[in-house]
Amino acid sequence: MYFGLFLASGIFLVFIAFTIFLPVMVIMPQKFAICFTMGCAFIIGSFFALKGPKNQLYHMISREVSIHFPCP
Repeated sequence: MYFGLFLASGIFLVFIAFTIFLPVMVIMPQKFAICFTMGCAFIIGSFFALKGPKNQLYHMISREVSIHFPCP
């Protein structure tokens, strides 16, 4: 339940940041920055709610690299 709520809120805030505050960023850059940052935090928080805080933190700080494509 929290995953969907956080994800929807995050997508909404990022959408608002780009549609409303990006055109007026010269006048009000802090509004864009706050809205975009909060949106990204909610999206990351949704994955914390999905996987659990302990598992998500372990996944984020693990040194294991998972590359699914060959690098030239």
